[in-house]
Parts: sequence; structure tokens; C-alpha cells
Amino acid sequence: MDHSTVSDDALRQSQYRDASNLNARIRIHKLFTVAAESWEDFILSNLQLSPGEVVLELGCGNASQTRHNRGAYPSSLCY
Repeated sequence: MDHSTVSDDALRQSQYRDASNLNARIRIHKLFTVAAESWEDFILSNLQLSPGEVVLELGCGNASQTRHNRGAYPSSLCY
């Protein structure tokens, strides 16, 4: 698919109408990644969260990183 000629509406309908394509890409990465740590662990280690901070995830796909790391966030973090 040549994205330079496809409208935003067409992409929303074909690629982003639901989470199935994103979930497929996540599964592929989980099955075939060669990284030393998972994507979710990488995200958590680089967030540098402080107690009392409020995190807003907006437009973050299916929130798999948040669900995976929920138990690792500081207990005082609002989410």
C-alpha cells in the first residue's frame, strides 16, 4: 500500500478501525525480538517516574505497556 496516495480516512478504515493490526504487530515483535529486554520493561526503565506524578496515556494503542508494568509503578503514582 503506497501511503503517499492513500487518504487519512482510508487508512483509518483499513489499518486503524480496530486494534487487530496493532495487536498483530505486537505479537510479531514478542515472537521474534532479539532485544535483551522486553519493550514494556524498556519503557518502564526509561520513564523515571516520581511519586505523586500523574501519567496520562493518550493515543497509546491498546495500553499493553501500562497493563504489563502496572505492578511496578510507585504506589503513590496516580493512574
